[in-house]
Amino acid sequence: MQQVWYADDAIATGSLRNLHIWWDKLVTVGPSYGYFVNAVKTWLITKEETPTKALDIFQDTQICITKEGKPHLGAALGTSSYIIEFVKAKVENGSLKLEQLASIANTQPHAAFSALTHSLASRWVNVARTIPNIGRLLQPLKEFLWTKLSLRKLAVQRPLIWRESYLLFLLGHTASSRPFKQDAKYGNEILQDQHCQN
Repeated sequence: MQQVWYADDAIATGSLRNLHIWWDKLVTVGPSYGYFVNAVKTWLITKEETPTKALDIFQDTQICITKEGKPHLGAALGTSSYIIEFVKAKVENGSLKLEQLASIANTQPHAAFSALTHSLASRWVNVARTIPNIGRLLQPLKEFLWTKLSLRKLAVQRPLIWRESYLLFLLGHTASSRPFKQDAKYGNEILQDQHCQN
């Protein structure tokens, strides 16, 4: 079994029995460290063939169980179809934000460039680095950057070569897949504790 923590968000992967043992320990030991689990905000993402088995093993908890997937820290965990829908929704939302940015760029190009480089781009980089093989799904964002939000609108006090290089850098990141290796032996069930998330 493997576990990863980010502040009070935990995620673990392993067999259903090992996850249940881990959960029981978390419930009993956690309070002495000031960590109080909230089962109704915890999700167990199972393999497609094991949700019934998971219901049996975790029947003594209030953990929510799904075989589809859930978002976790800006990425998506679950089936391929769930991940594709998650990324498509992110792209649709990103396209709306780029539309707004394009209208701002007409009158305030420096502010638009700053918003792109310091806010919006980092969101796409995070998605591209945490969800593998999604370059084709991000294509609408890349096309929008080149067409509607062109370098002409983002004419800032930098040489043109710098602006072109930076935009290529942004586009390259959004096209990349996650630079981390996936370990197939941990591709089983995932228990995600969203203790403080709504």
